[in-house]
Amino acid sequence: MLAAFSARSARLPDGRAVLVRAARPADAPAVQTFVRWLSPLARRRRFLGAVSELSPAQLDRLTRVQDPRDLSLVALAGGAEGGPIVAMAQYVRDDPASAEFALVVADAWQGQGLGMRLLERLLAHAGAAGVRKMSGFVLADNVPMRALAARSGFDSAPDRDPELVRVERRLAPQPPANRFAERVRRLVASLCALPAITLGARG
Repeated sequence: MLAAFSARSARLPDGRAVLVRAARPADAPAVQTFVRWLSPLARRRRFLGAVSELSPAQLDRLTRVQDPRDLSLVALAGGAEGGPIVAMAQYVRDDPASAEFALVVADAWQGQGLGMRLLERLLAHAGAAGVRKMSGFVLADNVPMRALAARSGFDSAPDRDPELVRVERRLAPQPPANRFAERVRRLVASLCALPAITLGARG
């Protein structure tokens, strides 16, 4: 079974702390505030068009993951609960073996490697969920995102829409050693659950 995403704190190069955790339905108001605070350019790059705020359906899709194999992340300023959202990243599977991702970092938090951290965690979770191909659509003039994708091992190709570039990366299957280790762990757990046996000795 796929493990749930565990919340993790991180400190950025400039000293600011963030808490990265899975999004929750209760985050919908904070997500709406986050989107409203983004610059028009950041909103255009994330949603591939002019967007000022999200519809109820969009908020629901970003905060209520329907399948545990998908993932939606938020990064909270301050490294603890209660801080404002400063970045988001999501992937949703197109089919059992492929998924599409998107991410956005608040303007004042860019350039600190936060986008890379979120993308790495998406890729790790997706690989464990059986996703073998991760892809996304990036505006052709979104140079920072295209550079991030390239650093993360994505290939890029023109889309039929001349304003878009498609980025794609193949994910390696989970190593057999990991599956073997999981089987061993389950076997040990089952043995530990058995009643204790005491061996006697004649003497």
